[in-house]
Amino acid sequence: MKPVVLWYKVDKAKISRLRPVLSLMGVELRDISGNALSDRIGYLACPEEFENTAEQPIGGSAPGFEFMLFCGMEKPMLDKVLDFMKKNRLNVSHKAMLTETNADWSLGRLLGEINAEHQMIAAQLKSKKNN
Repeated sequence: MKPVVLWYKVDKAKISRLRPVLSLMGVELRDISGNALSDRIGYLACPEEFENTAEQPIGGSAPGFEFMLFCGMEKPMLDKVLDFMKKNRLNVSHKAMLTETNADWSLGRLLGEINAEHQMIAAQLKSKKNN
C-alpha cells in the first residue's frame, strides 16, 4: 500500500503547510471530510485493495474535531511526519493509524472510538493533575 494520510476537518492552513513535506516523502494527502462517515476505512485509504461495504450511519451529527489517519507508513516515516508536525506546531488532536482491525470499520465508527479514547485519556490526565 502506498503511504497515504487521510484527513477529516483539518484546517486548510495546516494542510497547506503539510502537503509539500508529505509530497516530497511520497505520501499522498487525501480529504475525507465529505459524506464518507459510512465508508470503510480500508476503502478510503486504498480503494484498489479494499471493498466499500458501507455501514448505515449511526445517528447523531458528524464529529466536529480534526482527525488524521496514517496509512501504509513504516514507523520511521511516521516519526518524521509527526516530528515535522510538532516542530511546526501543526497540532491535530485526534490521530490514528490504519490497522488490520480498523480497516473494516466505517469512518464514523473509527472517529467515535478515537474520540472516546481521547476523552478517557484527557480525564485520566486531569485526575492525575488534581491529585
